[in-house]
Amino acid sequence: MTEPDSNVRGSDVIDENAITEEQPALAQVSPDRASPMAERTEAEQDAVDEELLLEREQDNVEIRSLKLTGSEQEILNDIEPALSSRTDIRITLDTDDILLKKAVEAIKSNFNEAKVVSELRKMYDLYHESQVQNLLLAGTIQKYLDKIDRYEARHVRDPRVMAALNMSQRHRNYLKEADEEKKDLQNELLQLKVDMKHVEDNLKMKQKEFSKLQEEYKKLKDIEKHSEAVETKLISKENELQTLKEKFEDDMFRFQNEKDNEIADLLAKYADDQSSKATAHEKDSIKNDQHRLERIMILRELEEVKRTLRMVEDDRKTKKAALKHCRDTLTKLMIDSRILKKNAGICRTTLIREENRCTVLEQKLKNLNLDYKRVQSCLEASSNANYDLGCKLQAINVENKHLSSDLRDTKDKLENTSKQLSYCNSTAVQLKKKLAKSEAEKVHLESTLKIKADHNDSLISRITELAHKKYKQAQQLRLSENNAMLLVKELSSLNDEMHRQKQKVKDILDQKNQLWIKLGIVKNHYIDSEEKSRLLIREVEAQKGYANKMEMKRLETEAKLEGLMRTNIELYNETNTQAEIQQLQVFQFKQKNKEIKGLQAMSKDKDDQIQKMECTTKELVHQIEQLASESNKLKALMEDKKSKILVMTEEIRIMISQLRKALATIKEYRCYIDMLRRKRDLFGARLIESNIHVGLFKRKIDRIEKVMKTSASDYLNMNNDSYMLKLEIKNLRRKLKNHEMCEFTITTLRQELSKTAKLLELEKARNVALVATKEPIVHRWRALLAADPSKYELHVKINRLTQRLINKTTEVVEKEQMIHKKDLCFFELRALLERRLDPNLTAEMSLAKAIIRKQRKQMQALTAEINMNIYDLEQKDIECNKKQQELDKSKAKVVVQQRKYLNLQKKPLPPIAVKSMSCTGSKLRVFKPTLPLLQMFN
Repeated sequence: MTEPDSNVRGSDVIDENAITEEQPALAQVSPDRASPMAERTEAEQDAVDEELLLEREQDNVEIRSLKLTGSEQEILNDIEPALSSRTDIRITLDTDDILLKKAVEAIKSNFNEAKVVSELRKMYDLYHESQVQNLLLAGTIQKYLDKIDRYEARHVRDPRVMAALNMSQRHRNYLKEADEEKKDLQNELLQLKVDMKHVEDNLKMKQKEFSKLQEEYKKLKDIEKHSEAVETKLISKENELQTLKEKFEDDMFRFQNEKDNEIADLLAKYADDQSSKATAHEKDSIKNDQHRLERIMILRELEEVKRTLRMVEDDRKTKKAALKHCRDTLTKLMIDSRILKKNAGICRTTLIREENRCTVLEQKLKNLNLDYKRVQSCLEASSNANYDLGCKLQAINVENKHLSSDLRDTKDKLENTSKQLSYCNSTAVQLKKKLAKSEAEKVHLESTLKIKADHNDSLISRITELAHKKYKQAQQLRLSENNAMLLVKELSSLNDEMHRQKQKVKDILDQKNQLWIKLGIVKNHYIDSEEKSRLLIREVEAQKGYANKMEMKRLETEAKLEGLMRTNIELYNETNTQAEIQQLQVFQFKQKNKEIKGLQAMSKDKDDQIQKMECTTKELVHQIEQLASESNKLKALMEDKKSKILVMTEEIRIMISQLRKALATIKEYRCYIDMLRRKRDLFGARLIESNIHVGLFKRKIDRIEKVMKTSASDYLNMNNDSYMLKLEIKNLRRKLKNHEMCEFTITTLRQELSKTAKLLELEKARNVALVATKEPIVHRWRALLAADPSKYELHVKINRLTQRLINKTTEVVEKEQMIHKKDLCFFELRALLERRLDPNLTAEMSLAKAIIRKQRKQMQALTAEINMNIYDLEQKDIECNKKQQELDKSKAKVVVQQRKYLNLQKKPLPPIAVKSMSCTGSKLRVFKPTLPLLQMFN
């Protein structure tokens, strides 16, 4: 429904009260107008009465022959049919005699002919009134239908209405756009509030993280102190290793000198033994017993040596397990390094994705800016269109004023002309006087026209002033729109920069966590290296102790061998010849040389093992130094990052202070906006008052038009009434003639009345009997107050049409209220767009932009440092892999050498046949030892 249409409908709508007021007036006028219709209804009534009489005569014949059945009694309980199709229900005389007697007595006591006639007349009068009401309702329905057709066809016929409808549709479209823009601005404000809350929450989280970082910084200090203590311990242990190495070298030099001295002594003793050959046979038996005892002791010592060898093998197994453990740790470290590389690749891919997202978001922002510019152009066009509408409305108001003035003048002239015509018929003298008066009035009218022209000029000047004011207001609106655009752009840029800072802070935190993980890995490496160094030191000490024990045992065995050699020499000197003695000495000398060579080989193997252990210790020390240097570098990086974090916290505090200032400025702007809203409300109230006055003026014009139309219609109705009165006079004369001609029909009617009275008595007796047996039934046609049931559909249609009219009036009122609300929303949005920016806020915005640029540069520098650290870590991983390969090669070589040594130990040496002679009296006995001498030393 459009605006002008709604005004027309609202002005021409007829309420229910109006309908109820018009109905009695129509009732007063209709009997005079509807005389031919009344004749038709009387003829129809006569025909219906005749049909009823014929039907009742036929029914009276069949009363006694009919009997009621169960189905017919059930039909009596249903709704009674219409009068045209109704048939009387017959009661037989074979029913209960008691009921019939009671019914007859009641009829005789209550009913007479006079009562029956009076009731029939009442029924006839009610029927006549119902027909009259039906006719009145049909007339009102036709009027309403004609009005509806006129309302529906008016917007098609009048071009003004079409133009007004188009204008109202455009205005509503502009109002809808304004409402949408207002909603968008409200949503943006809500989003800004939510973003501010998120920023506050992030600041709180950063403060908590800063406290956690401080705690971690304290823990790092404790770890640094512990690492310093460990380094001092390592230095002390390195010094101890150096001292032990020096002692070992001195002992080896002494051992070699002692061996050389012992060999010289043995050669000297061998020469002395050859010179001394005076022994006795009695001492041989005693010495043989001593030799047996010594051999038993040597066997026990050999068992102890085997036990020590088993212990050494157990130690070797433990060392192998330790080496396996080291290999497992190295594999784990390799896996961790690979995982770190993968994580670095994933981080790079995520950075690339974020950069792509940033580009996509920038494109979206550009598109949004273009859309915003388009909306701004649409707003400018809407403002121009509103200005044009205001100008057109002013022109229409001026035209309405002119028309109203012209209508008043025409009314005055019509009144004057009517008076003049009345007086013209009376006398000619009065005409001359009135002519003079009319001339005076013409002069007066000319003066009034001049005054009105001056007034119109003043109104035109006021209208131009108002147009200038509206143009200035439109300019202010445009300025406020531009300022709002700038604010929105700056806020969007600030939001983007805040999001970027959040993402960069997240990246820094992730990198910090990765550095902490790497520090933990370095610490684990450091602890493993310490454990390895301790194990190596223990192994060196164990090997030194084992070497000392072996040297002690070697010295003891050499001493025992010397004793045995002396005893053997004494025995052979006593018993054997010089040739045998020389052979035995040569054999002993060869055995000693072999033993010396085996000992030298064992010493060389041990020296090689010691050198390998020293090389491994040096490598471990070098690795420890590298780890210490890496830990120092990481400490320096952590200190730099801590300093940067402190700087960032100070900047965050500065930003918080700036945000608080911005919030204070926002509050001030809100107060200013409230003042503008109040002014807007006052201006809106004034506009509403002016619109109300314009509406009242339009309603007055509509009423005047209605009065003019009603006056013309009344004149036509008077002419029609005069014509209808003439026709009714003719009809009455004709009726009088018919009444005189039809007096003889009265006797027939009386006879019919007597018959109908009898029939009524019978029917009433039947009804009384039925009422005595059953409850009364309220039928549909009785609820209409004796109205004709065949005309019930007309009543329904009338009610529906009235309801439609009422619904349309309510819809018109509701839509007018909606239009009023939308006008208010439009004025509110225009007042919001009239805001201006404060120079203080622009200065604060520029400062915030400069701070954000500085932070962006710092973040770029931090990303460059992080990339350098990642490159250094990759190079270190490559070096670790190379060293691990070298260690694997050296371990493989050591394993091969150990296997060769074990295979050599497992191979048995060939036995040596030693012939030892023992003298028992005059016979000689060959002595065979249980174990060879070489196995003793092994």
